[in-house]
Amino acid sequence: MRVLVVDDEVLCAEGICYAIDWKQIGVDDVVTAYSMSQAITALEKMPVDIMITDVEMPKGSGFDLLEWMSKSAYHPIVIMLTSYATFEYAKKAINYQVFDYILKPVSQGTLLDVASRCVIEVKLQQGNREKSQKALYWDLQERQRIRHFWRTIIESSKHWSSESINEYARSEHITFDDQQLYMPMIFKIQNISESLTWETLTPRIKIAIIEEIPEIKEKIVWMYNQERLLAIVQNIEICEELRGKIHKFAYQFIRQMSTENIRMSLYMGQF
Repeated sequence: MRVLVVDDEVLCAEGICYAIDWKQIGVDDVVTAYSMSQAITALEKMPVDIMITDVEMPKGSGFDLLEWMSKSAYHPIVIMLTSYATFEYAKKAINYQVFDYILKPVSQGTLLDVASRCVIEVKLQQGNREKSQKALYWDLQERQRIRHFWRTIIESSKHWSSESINEYARSEHITFDDQQLYMPMIFKIQNISESLTWETLTPRIKIAIIEEIPEIKEKIVWMYNQERLLAIVQNIEICEELRGKIHKFAYQFIRQMSTENIRMSLYMGQF
């Protein structure tokens, strides 16, 4: 974990670096910058988890630095230091979601307390990010497994009953509710122009569906071959309103494709 201390007063910046035992609270590295430009260079050069910055600096204030950060990809937890307790400063600090706002001179006890709480917050955020990344990974894996599940059923010459689908789902450890309705949508290309391939058309169809019907984005499984694109909408109540939206989208999209000399057809069913 790294802390960046930004203050145009060298003695103040160095004092913060040596005021407490940073390693004891979980900080591995403490670096300094004596201006906004030096702080930006540090942020661009190395990962920073916590930034302690003075408000009043001659070549770009602490708030100028926060404004730059708000438009960048760098978002460390921020502690602000100031020699003046003003309502305007406090209001700005809240707007920039500053973790804490403390007055100079900073006592050792205050710095230790605020820094310790910052470290805890960093660890919480890191834990949440790791959980989100793992959730995304497992969601992707689950989607691939479901895609393989349906592809096997659809491409097989076997006759599939509800019982056999359930048995196959159990063998693949896939949760399958035979009481839930599923909506297959099959797009078929009747002819295609030389300037547009099926490989480039497929993403257009997928994007168009998701943009027009966002509520099915997380509930759709895609499969396609050289001439057909199959979309299976799963685990969703197939209501008349949704059917109407899909019909409207299909009509408009197919009509749009006809202006590009592409003839398409759509089958929409229910099982």
